[in-house]
Amino acid sequence: MDDPYTLSRDLIPHRMQRFDRPESIDGVEAERIGFINRAVEPEVLEAEVKKWAEELMGLPPLAVGLGKRMVDKALDMDILTSLDVNAQVQSMLIKTEDFTEAMRARVEKRRPQFKGK
Repeated sequence: MDDPYTLSRDLIPHRMQRFDRPESIDGVEAERIGFINRAVEPEVLEAEVKKWAEELMGLPPLAVGLGKRMVDKALDMDILTSLDVNAQVQSMLIKTEDFTEAMRARVEKRRPQFKGK
C-alpha cells in the first residue's frame, strides 16, 4: 500500500480535473479516471450499494478513519513529515483492541468483529 503522501498526490489531480472540463461524462469514464469507485447498471445499484456498505462496515473504523485523514492532511506535508506522522499513527493503531481482534481473528480463521476501540 502506498503512503498517505503519495496517495494524496495521485488521487487528487484526477478528481480536480473534472472542474476543468465542461463536458459530461458517463459512469464508465468517471470510473476510469478515478472520479468514482465503480460504475454499475441502474438496476443493480441498490444491491451494490448495500454490498459495499456491508464491506465498509466490516473494516476497522479507527484505521479507516485515520487513513482517510492522513491522506487528506498529507497534502499539507512534505514527504518526511508525512512518513513520520504515518509511523506514529501506525504505532498507535497496533495498540488498539481492534488490532488485537484482527490478529486473533486471523489466527482463528474468522472474520474480525471491530468495535472502534
